[in-house]
Amino acid sequence: MITAFHLFDLGLFILEMLGKGIKYYRHQKAITQKELAEMCQISNNAMCQIEKDNVMVSITTLTSICIKLEVTKEQLMYKSIPDNILKRLIYDESKQIGKGISSMAKMSPENRVKFIEELENLSEKYK
Repeated sequence: MITAFHLFDLGLFILEMLGKGIKYYRHQKAITQKELAEMCQISNNAMCQIEKDNVMVSITTLTSICIKLEVTKEQLMYKSIPDNILKRLIYDESKQIGKGISSMAKMSPENRVKFIEELENLSEKYK
């Protein structure tokens, strides 16, 4: 099971590895690395280093990149998480969902509504 400590480590890991997501969405928009760098008012070399994951991107630069690529920070992060880690996160969450569904019969009507709302939030999260 992945704990909050693991998620914190994963968060730091993702901040150091956003290049894959940036490059993916840049290609989706048919924007060159140089063009994106100019739009974000950073050097082409800086953008190259960000995409190669050689530097940790600042929040200001990350926000600018997201605006120019018309994506959220979360979208960049999901594209940057290695598939095996993402699959593990989804697997652990699905186990929790399964436990919740099996115990729904014991829940009060209010708790059932809360549980269903949580499921809806999760489904939106992984779209």
